[in-house]
Amino acid sequence: MIKAEHTIAIQAPVEEVFSTVTTIENTPRWVSVVKSVRATSGSLGAGATFTETAELMGQTAAIDKVVTVYDAPRTYAVRSTSGPVVHSITMSFTPDGDTTLVRLVLEAEEPSGMMALMSSMVLGVLKSLLDGDLARLKQLIEKR
Repeated sequence: MIKAEHTIAIQAPVEEVFSTVTTIENTPRWVSVVKSVRATSGSLGAGATFTETAELMGQTAAIDKVVTVYDAPRTYAVRSTSGPVVHSITMSFTPDGDTTLVRLVLEAEEPSGMMALMSSMVLGVLKSLLDGDLARLKQLIEKR
């Protein structure tokens, strides 16, 4: 299992940060590899499903996801059910005065075959993407 995590402080109330993250239409605004998102079930909550169109390293893929945890405004987690890499993302939100600490943990299946030889490089790419994505989320929320 490959695991990457990052924490960032965002100058906004926890409810605003949680709402921004869990409004799936916002995802392409802060997640660099996601180009579009389409809900495939009813209202957002545990068990809801959606499809992301993502582009990474020149390849485009439709990735189906299911919300596994929706505990407003503390925890939000999703798991992929299709796509090139099976993965899960868990985000926790902790109020700290007028700031919210956001912790993102991404876990993905270990690559196989030739990709297994590059797992440390893949982990480095994931960490870099997480850093940039959370910086974009911070900018999106704080510029309001």
